[in-house]
Amino acid sequence: MGAVTMHGVGERAGRTRGTVYHHFADRDELLRATKQHLEASLQDLFSDHREALGDPIDVVSGLVAESPEMMRSMFRDMLDLGVRENPLVSRAVRYFEALHRQGIVRDGVDPRDAALTVLSLWFGALLTVSLVAAPRARRESAQRYKRLFREVVYGSLVNVPDEGGLPR
Repeated sequence: MGAVTMHGVGERAGRTRGTVYHHFADRDELLRATKQHLEASLQDLFSDHREALGDPIDVVSGLVAESPEMMRSMFRDMLDLGVRENPLVSRAVRYFEALHRQGIVRDGVDPRDAALTVLSLWFGALLTVSLVAAPRARRESAQRYKRLFREVVYGSLVNVPDEGGLPR
């Protein structure tokens, strides 16, 4: 995350560096707040109230394309924390357990395995997007990966057609 500067954040947001410092004491505080926001957004993808977020596959591919370094850092933290203690993993497992009870998860697919597969696919998406590529190239790479992601999810995990989003 060495490339993130308070000046760069302010410039990208259309604000001054002073405005950024008004809200965040330093770069580390800004990065912590950003990671917390990303983690909460990803957890919301597995909630009952995610209508406003849209299709989780689109959301994640967008985050990967626009903020690959931040997303990689967040997933590294997730792996360091361990699967059992991670709130994102717990929420994903509960989501797929609910889908399983509704008969949406395919027969023979364990809901926990489905949740971990989806999270692994997200992590894989991060690895396909180059950190040094231009934004357009990152978006194109994320779009290619999104097609593969959809094939796996709708071809092997769930019993519903791909109509622009995982079931609610």
